[in-house]
Amino acid sequence: MNGEDLDPRERRGAGHFGDRKGVIATAAHCVSGDAKDLEFVPMYHDGQAPYGEWNVTGAYVSQRWLLHQDPQADLDPLSAGPR
Repeated sequence: MNGEDLDPRERRGAGHFGDRKGVIATAAHCVSGDAKDLEFVPMYHDGQAPYGEWNVTGAYVSQRWLLHQDPQADLDPLSAGPR
């Protein structure tokens, strides 16, 4: 099952909340569309969000990924607002 088969509120992917406040690194294949309505919920499991939720406020996807799905460009930095 891929992300398109899931309810948009239940899509999952790996991400890393970096040392820079509000910056998340994830894979481009985990993000679709314009990234509106995305949330970063670390350690989400069985409906539980032990560390809280952050709204994604911006996303950057490489043209190499958008045009060619180049695995070397499968990175999508996200910005997140305050919790």
